[in-house]
Amino acid sequence: RWSDAGIDEEHDFSLELRDADLSAVAPLTIDDRTLHHHAGYRFALFPMQGGHAPELQQRETLQQLGRTLARMHSVG
Repeated sequence: RWSDAGIDEEHDFSLELRDADLSAVAPLTIDDRTLHHHAGYRFALFPMQGGHAPELQQRETLQQLGRTLARMHSVG
């Protein structure tokens, strides 16, 4: 079970990735928070985001994935 602090850290990282123009779906910030509580439950809201699986057989796609992972690693 994740702690609130652990979830907040993951949310913060998602926001950092988004702010670095990386393709990441970050939770919505409402009242300066991304993690909310109601009736004993924790929840976060995320915007709807379309997408598709990458074409892993294409060399250009693999190169782009490698560059993206490197950028994510730099942000982290």
